[in-house]
Amino acid sequence: MTTVIYLHGFASSPDSKKSQFLEKKFSKTTVHFSSPACNTPDFGHQLVSRNLKMLDSLVPPLADGEVFLSGSSLGGLTAALWAHLNPGRCSGLFLICPAFDLTTYFSMLIGEKYMKIWESTGFLPLPGDTGQNVPVHWEFIADLKKLPQRPPVSLPCTIIHGKSDSTIPVESSRRCKTEFPHIKLVETEDAHAMSSSYDIIWEEFRDFLALT
Repeated sequence: MTTVIYLHGFASSPDSKKSQFLEKKFSKTTVHFSSPACNTPDFGHQLVSRNLKMLDSLVPPLADGEVFLSGSSLGGLTAALWAHLNPGRCSGLFLICPAFDLTTYFSMLIGEKYMKIWESTGFLPLPGDTGQNVPVHWEFIADLKKLPQRPPVSLPCTIIHGKSDSTIPVESSRRCKTEFPHIKLVETEDAHAMSSSYDIIWEEFRDFLALT
């Protein structure tokens, strides 16, 4: 059996349009698709390291079939991190606007002033998956800084990234492609949500998995 585990992005959930789109598409194939909740115990207290441990228990042994990790934005970074930290347990990566160098881009998006406020007060209100502001604890950033911001990608990998992405600029994925030439990088005329690229995402995902 082929298994695909899809990790949603920051301020998203398994109920996101992207996740639901992929679930519907994979339901018509023999692939076992799952999209776990990464906002545990809640959005304001999530940690990438906690999600890496979650994947430890979710990823089946390769003896049970091929396992592919996928993810959007923060989920893409998490998928790449787990594959790097667990060699031999994953067959490939399919990443959508992966949030490599995330702490750098966080600083650019909200500004150094608010990063300092976040660190000094211990939390910062940020829009969550419902669109409402939620106090996100500084531990999210502190935890992230302990992990590789740009994990090596040695597995077969396709990255799809929007050229108009202002959250995680496409240059991030271009640098990754330069560092690891075996990666297939597909650029679309889209922004970070990739809302106009679903058909391209599915076409590339299907080709990546060699689905007929």
